[in-house]
Amino acid sequence: MNGEAKAAARYRENDAPIKDSLGLYFGDVSRNAEFVSHEQETELAKRVEAGLAAAAMLSGELERTVEASDEELEWLRADGDLAKERLIQSCMRWVIKIARDLR
Repeated sequence: MNGEAKAAARYRENDAPIKDSLGLYFGDVSRNAEFVSHEQETELAKRVEAGLAAAAMLSGELERTVEASDEELEWLRADGDLAKERLIQSCMRWVIKIARDLR
C-alpha cells in the first residue's frame, strides 16, 4: 500500500466515529421531532417573537408596552425559547428527510 492509500485508509478510519455520531443524531431527530403544520409553524413563530420582545423588555432594550410583571415576561421569554427549539427540530427533520430521499 502506497503512502496515499495509507492516508486515505486512516482518513476513513478516523471519519467513522463522525459518521456514527451524525447517524445517531439524525436518528434521534427523526424519532423525536415532529413535523409541524402551517398553522403550528405560525403559532410557534408568534411565540418566538413574543419571547424575543419579552427578553428585550427585561433587559431594558425595549420599552415596556404591556402591563406584565418580570415573572410573566420571564415566562414568555422561556416559552419563546421552547417554541424556537421546536421549530429548529422540525426544520431539521425536514432537512434529514429530504437528504435521505436524495441519497
